Amino acid sequence: ASKLRRLNSGEAYSVESAPSQQSSAGGGGSPSENDDSVDLAHLEGRGYRLPPAVVVELGALLSHSYQFPDAEAFLACMKHWSRRLVLLTAGNEAFQRQKIASTNLAPYLDAVHILHEKKENYVCLAADPSERHLFVNDNISENRSVRGACPQVCVLTKWYPERYSEEEVRASGIPYFSTLSDIII
Repeated sequence: ASKLRRLNSGEAYSVESAPSQQSSAGGGGSPSENDDSVDLAHLEGRGYRLPPAVVVELGALLSHSYQFPDAEAFLACMKHWSRRLVLLTAGNEAFQRQKIASTNLAPYLDAVHILHEKKENYVCLAADPSERHLFVNDNISENRSVRGACPQVCVLTKWYPERYSEEEVRASGIPYFSTLSDIII
């Protein structure tokens, strides 16, 4: 609890992407021209001919949930101690929205920002120097950039062993945790 007490007046930023135990169907209808959801049948209906291997890979991406198993418990705890929780993510907007929709995290978040710029730009603008801020992310490069650009922000790495070796994470010099639950213990 002492770790959380130091964060209670700050703004916490949550994880931007991760693996999970949950799954979500990628959808099967035909989106309208204004619908930005990603749907393989829609792509084929628009004349795109995708090789079978690509269809299988895209289908797996669209049906996979990107929520860490302990993300909901982590956010529930952070919601209790933080003034504001914001999810920052980057990439194709339709795909990011589909990833977020495949989780149970929306009730814990005050805002979701799908960025088309570097995360450190957003974090530095949003981080009031008179308050404490926490940035938790699983991307070492982004974490280094945020720490370098925004020294007032506490940066933590959620170690994702499928992406980085422990040596790489340790070499970053940023505190890291194997699970989100480890951050709040």
